[in-house]
Amino acid sequence: MVKIEIDKHLAKIAGTVDKNTITEIYYLLKVKNMIIDLSKVKSIDYEGALFLAELSKKNTLTNINQNIKPLYEFVLQNIKNLNIIEDNRTLLFYAREYIKEIAVSIKENGINFLLFFGEFIYFLLFLITHPWKFRFKETAAIIVKAGANIYIVDMLDISIFRELAPLIAAIVVAGRSASAFSAEMGVMKLTKKTVLTTNQKVTIRRFLRIRIRT
Repeated sequence: MVKIEIDKHLAKIAGTVDKNTITEIYYLLKVKNMIIDLSKVKSIDYEGALFLAELSKKNTLTNINQNIKPLYEFVLQNIKNLNIIEDNRTLLFYAREYIKEIAVSIKENGINFLLFFGEFIYFLLFLITHPWKFRFKETAAIIVKAGANIYIVDMLDISIFRELAPLIAAIVVAGRSASAFSAEMGVMKLTKKTVLTTNQKVTIRRFLRIRIRT
């Protein structure tokens, strides 16, 4: 864990400066002409020493703790051929990358779905147009051999009541709703309410959409 206290042109760093805590104080690389006190820094690793060496180019490091001084001086002497790349990426960059990942994911999932749906429709149409190529006898023999014939009645019950019942109910409700709207339109036509809505510049389609939403 690393802590930092900033008072005008003086900053005090305390704790451990390593590869796990550098991100918390990485913004100091953008600071210039600042005095940084390292007396309370307990330990560093190579990444931490490299960070402090880079920090010393634009700032003044004082009161370096004796526990970290040997590693810091060693890295400082051999830093000539090393460079730290500053992270200049903005929020717009991360947003663009995030949107790009979402777009790629949608594209891949869409392609996979279209392939699956296309194969399903192809084999379904092939089975409908070529029913003699489906091995009913072999399939029935395998079911009987596996002892799954006792579950046929249960599967029919489940398929009829659980799968077909909602479909039938949806068809009935759709038919009832359509007939109700047709009857309402007929009553409006007889009572000439359609003329009233037309005079108010409200089309019948818009009126029906409002009624459906409410």
